[in-house]
Amino acid sequence: MTDDFICALSGIAAPEEILLDDENGEEIPMGWIRITLERVIPNPRLVQIQQTKAAMLEAAAQQIPDEVREAQKFIIATQLDAQFFALEQSTPEVLTLGEQVYIAPPEMNEQLLDEYNAFRETLSLDPMPNQEEETEEDGTTEEDEG
Repeated sequence: MTDDFICALSGIAAPEEILLDDENGEEIPMGWIRITLERVIPNPRLVQIQQTKAAMLEAAAQQIPDEVREAQKFIIATQLDAQFFALEQSTPEVLTLGEQVYIAPPEMNEQLLDEYNAFRETLSLDPMPNQEEETEEDGTTEEDEG
């Protein structure tokens, strides 16, 4: 299962041991970051269905004399709506396209942290602080803590 967890920035594979269940019941390695990108687009199949109905309506209307064409178009359109009803109802209006990538814990090494922070900056997010910088700012060192 951990074969699925390869860091998108570094290529590092997740360790075999620590997999946790997230709030959705999906497993993810301890400390790893899951990034999900979703894009919602109009369903091209539904667009094709609508275009097919319009073409069929125009083709049928061309066979009707001009003097009654407009009155008959409503009837033909109603018939086409009934004919395509089940297909349209079973075809979603939009599609959600999604991708997921994983990032190893950025604190694993400085280069990974730099890459992760560059990614965050691209998205206008605050950078993840370096743990060494945090301890220097509060006046303690790792030696003081140990």
